[in-house]
Amino acid sequence: MQMTPRQSAAYRYLLNHALVHLTDTARAAGAILLNSYNDELPNTEFKIGRFRHFDSINRANVLTYLDWLGSAPGLYPPSSDMDKLKRAWMERGWF
Repeated sequence: MQMTPRQSAAYRYLLNHALVHLTDTARAAGAILLNSYNDELPNTEFKIGRFRHFDSINRANVLTYLDWLGSAPGLYPPSSDMDKLKRAWMERGWF
């Protein structure tokens, strides 16, 4: 199932934030994306509700992304994006 333009924008915002920023919010956004891609990744430490401290823009983007993710079985973010995110996390020592 393709993402709507709104869902795609939310996903891209989260991915960019997770790749570029070195904040707790960026790390939590990355954990959400990585855990939605592979639920067996070690040390992402994502827990439901962890994004409650996000500002309204990040929170809205997470909820929009999770809405897409739950809209049909078998939906995953693009593997090339997740490979890029995993590399960034390894470079930061977050894995």
